[in-house]
Amino acid sequence: ASMSVNETTALTEVPVVPLTAVTRSKSDPNAYAVLVVEDGGGKTIARMRNVTLGESYGNSVAVKSGVKPGETVITTGVTQVAEGEEIRVMHE
Repeated sequence: ASMSVNETTALTEVPVVPLTAVTRSKSDPNAYAVLVVEDGGGKTIARMRNVTLGESYGNSVAVKSGVKPGETVITTGVTQVAEGEEIRVMHE
């Protein structure tokens, strides 16, 4: 999902993810991260990506940097998936 944010009269589209998708960064305990789904050599791989979070809206939060609109983010079972692990995407 994404939403439009009005910053200094410029309309910017930013990705929005469920709070369940956000975890602590492995490289920086003071930062946050999400697991992004990537294709790698015919396999579907989970990649940890540090993100900068924006405002929260109910059970979702805006991602100011680290994820682009349209990218697939793991939203369920984040703590059970490791960086670089092969995964199978199950759409809800």
